[in-house]
Amino acid sequence: MNIVVLGHRGLGPTSRVYVNRLLPDGVIPENSLLAFEMALNNGAHGVELDVYLTSDNQVVVCRDDILDRNVDGYHSCWTANEQSILGKISEKTLSELQLDKYSLGLGQKIPTLKSVIELMIEHKKLYGINFKLNIELQGNNLQLAAYTWDIVRSYIAEQKNMLQLDNFIVNSFNKELLIAYRIAEEDNPLLYPYAGDKTDLMLGVFTQPLFGNDELFTNYVPVIQDAGVFTVKQKIDEKYLQTLIDEIKKYDIRYIDIVSADLRPNLLDICRRNSIKLAMAYNPLRSKTEYMLQYPDCDITQITYEELEKLQLFKLYTFAQNFPKEKFYYKTDNIVSTLKFLKELRQADTSDNQCANNILASALLFSTTSSNDSATAKHSCNLKLIR
Repeated sequence: MNIVVLGHRGLGPTSRVYVNRLLPDGVIPENSLLAFEMALNNGAHGVELDVYLTSDNQVVVCRDDILDRNVDGYHSCWTANEQSILGKISEKTLSELQLDKYSLGLGQKIPTLKSVIELMIEHKKLYGINFKLNIELQGNNLQLAAYTWDIVRSYIAEQKNMLQLDNFIVNSFNKELLIAYRIAEEDNPLLYPYAGDKTDLMLGVFTQPLFGNDELFTNYVPVIQDAGVFTVKQKIDEKYLQTLIDEIKKYDIRYIDIVSADLRPNLLDICRRNSIKLAMAYNPLRSKTEYMLQYPDCDITQITYEELEKLQLFKLYTFAQNFPKEKFYYKTDNIVSTLKFLKELRQADTSDNQCANNILASALLFSTTSSNDSATAKHSCNLKLIR
């Protein structure tokens, strides 16, 4: 299978879900060693994580620089009028971040990038399974890129039988960080047998510039709040994406990273023409909101996030089949169900559109507000969604 399933922050985000409160019993905090271990045990092909640089130049794993957003019991400071109580990762030393007051929950401390790599090595020793580590460079400190490459390089050089460059993929929504990473890699390259090899880099693309800033954007839908920026536009801004691709190719950046809800046919066409590969992250609120607006005849509020994710997976799967020798990355919070559905797709004849509809119809049990014939409404809605 050429779709690589990554555990998003391990087992999925928790900080925004449990605002201003402790994590409930049994909930494993995002970006923790325990979350990464559980993701691998659940069958993920690898994990995705976020990194920042501490004041003493240590690369640590955490989604946000503001500690209030990550520390258990807080999960706060999301708006401009909230004052940080705990400060920032970039202002603390590594030893300070290991104090109990900065716990992520369940006794988990903010891990270092090195500790996650060590975990992955141990996992390979135990199970003999190769892994992917997707490192997302956060913030604006360009030194982070160089320190991250130093860590990746040293582990590959020291663990030749356990690690290869292919185990790593680095992404960022900050293009300058990716360029800085590539420059650091070229200035201090790996030696034989990796001479000339380069890390796969992927650029995250934000929704608004991708589609063009206009009145078709909103930040709020009454039924589903806190969904983020979304659009009902059916085509991306092709000129913007082509210009971006032309620029990143200069640095051999061959992936773009999008939210799965932003996947559109003309985006796929541009990627095909430019030999650009895709990575996608599933955002349940974004996906549900966009489908709700695009298909008002369907009562999409009744669909579970897991069912809706199958639609996103189907889109990526059909695109990936055009490039059987390439890898495509999918970041999910639902590892077991994602792997199960991809297996179902592989076993089905997805070249048959009716077969594809049947696969998805079992999940998409729409009701309708505009027709008494619910069976007909469900079927037509499924066809619209797949196209």
